[in-house]
Amino acid sequence: TVVVAGCGGGTATPAAAPVKVRASYGNVTPANLAPFFAKDQGIFLKHGLDVDLSLISGGSKSMAALLGNSEDIAQLGGTETMSAAAGGADVVCVALFVPVSPWTLLGPASYSSPSDLKGKTIGVATRGGSAEVAAVQALAKLGLKPSDVSIQATGSTANLTAAMIAGQVYAGPGHPPDTSKLFAAGFKVIVDLAKQKVLSTDNGTIVTRSYLNTHKDCLLYTSDAADD
Repeated sequence: TVVVAGCGGGTATPAAAPVKVRASYGNVTPANLAPFFAKDQGIFLKHGLDVDLSLISGGSKSMAALLGNSEDIAQLGGTETMSAAAGGADVVCVALFVPVSPWTLLGPASYSSPSDLKGKTIGVATRGGSAEVAAVQALAKLGLKPSDVSIQATGSTANLTAAMIAGQVYAGPGHPPDTSKLFAAGFKVIVDLAKQKVLSTDNGTIVTRSYLNTHKDCLLYTSDAADD
């Protein structure tokens, strides 16, 4: 597992005073466990980093914070990263945490066949985000097109889970830990992209090129923390 980290420019030797790094993650998910572990176990400090780790719910908002210089490092989806790059942002993915999709399309207990999804509302976290990509991939596995359903953005993975349980959307993609709530509410698996190991750039460590150019030892510290 690669641990997200950042550092100051110049020599790779940690300074006496830890370098402050502003890092964010887009969702509460096992894919983001590494930075929590590194912070809790003092691994960041061992490598001269004082990491301020914050939740910015949703990959699009995390990317906006990164581009607005509110954060130095962001953990978010490859979909949001590619969208930002296509829009002219000079961003770089320096590590990939999740090379396969962690998502599962879930529906209510009454679901019996793909035809049940036609005309129904499928919830996602944000339009153009990783959850929507997962939803479209799952629909394709069922022989359906996005035009066969209505896709509704809820704002975040947590909101999506709540909307599914409240019956505001018929089905939607989920991943741990939210899937435990959905299973408890009676939802069942329609398509398990995670089990099928569908290739995906779902969660990576993203920085701006300008930050990378002035913090070249970032990658060294990242690999050192991973070794720990």
